[in-house]
Order: sequence, then C-alpha cells, then structure tokens
Amino acid sequence: MLSRIRSIPRDRFSWARAGAVGLSLSLGLVSCAGPPRSDVSASGRQAVQPIHSVPPILGSKLYPLKERSGHIEYRVDGAPPRLLPYRLEPLGPSRWRWTLDSVRVAYISQTDEGTIVIDREEELSKGVSVEYQPALVLLPQYISQGLVVHGSSQMVVRNLVDGTVRDRGLCSYTIQLLGAQKVTSPFGTRDAYIIKTIRNIKLSLASSLVLIEVGYIPHRGWIMEGIQESTRVLQLFEAKAYERLRLID
Repeated sequence: MLSRIRSIPRDRFSWARAGAVGLSLSLGLVSCAGPPRSDVSASGRQAVQPIHSVPPILGSKLYPLKERSGHIEYRVDGAPPRLLPYRLEPLGPSRWRWTLDSVRVAYISQTDEGTIVIDREEELSKGVSVEYQPALVLLPQYISQGLVVHGSSQMVVRNLVDGTVRDRGLCSYTIQLLGAQKVTSPFGTRDAYIIKTIRNIKLSLASSLVLIEVGYIPHRGWIMEGIQESTRVLQLFEAKAYERLRLID
C-alpha cells in the first residue's frame, strides 16, 4: 500500500518502537537486525503457489493508481484490530497521496515507463517524515517469478512539525514475486499476486530489517499486507514489531 514501505506500509511504520530515539521508522519498509520469520505472509499463513506460466506482469497493472477510499482492518503487535479509513487521492499528474488515518501517509508516483515509486512517507504516530532520493521503488515496471529487483535510496528523516533533520542513512531493498494465492476480498474470491520486499535501513543511530509481503489483485490493486520489523538502536537495544492490514471495503 503501501507498503510498507511500507508498510510502508506502511505499509506500515509503527514499527520497532525504538522509543528512546523515536527513529524506528517502521515504515513498513526498513531492515537489519536478525532473520525475518518465515511464517509471516500477507494473509497470515496460507500457502503461496509459484507461478511460472504467465508473462512478466506490469507493476502498474497490479497497483492501478486511481482515486479510492474505504476502510482497512489494521492490527499491530497482536492487539485487537482497528477499522481505519483510508484514501488514495491525486495530487497532480502521476502523483498520488495514500493516507491511512492516524497511522501514515505515503506520496506515490508512477514513472513514464510504469514503475510505482515512493518519494516521501510520514509516520504520523511517531511525528517523523522520511524522504528518499532516488525515489524508493514500490513496484517495478515488470515483475515475474524468479526475478529479483535490487535498489537503494538515500534517506533523510525529519521532524514532521518543523522539518528539522533527525537522521540520515541508506535504504537497500529487494523486491520479488513469491507467487499467487486465492483470497477473498471486496473484489470477490480471486488470485492475488504476493510481492515480497525486504528493506535494510542503516541510519547513524539505528538499523532495521523490514520484511513486507503485499497482496495485489491485477487491475484492482492492493488488498492486504503483512509486515515484520526488527530494529537495533545504537547497537544496544533491539525491538521487533508486526503489522497486518486487510482491505475491508
């Protein structure tokens, strides 16, 4: 949805509660502090089946950017789920803002060749924003089974209130298609493509490893997301966080 990255998703960023520094950036997008659990998936634990017979899939077909709004079931760290409003709204030519109420905001663009990218995210609960240069890839132009997309972006972390720089660092990431699984969503029961992103973030005060698995239905878009984050602060303290998001309407 994000994401995360993103979340994020963030899609999700309420991660790693590195409370002492407030930099966990759990952007549903970060990474670096221990191996991710193998049982984390966008829909819980349902099996994902590899797909080998389809041609490469356009990222813009998995996540068509068009105005949408509704509600998402949001669960963090095993707490009871909350039903939160979301909206995807245009800001200008090929630029969009995705908002999950009281949780996070992502600014999304589509390049001329069809790559979906994020250039800025806001973690509302933590009062920080993160800028990426170059923009962080959410979905590549094409994705297919067996193809692993690599990239990296410089990060600047700022206070939301006054724009003061809090930290800088690097986000390295990989994106790959895990396969497909049948899911029930507001669009009916259909095959969803599961995209796995691993983001490694290294800042001056903290490092994080974020594993994100997102489900997309072609021509319909984002429907669910699972995020796991491990964050280490000052190489002394380690925290883990988990998020689940599911489209309700």
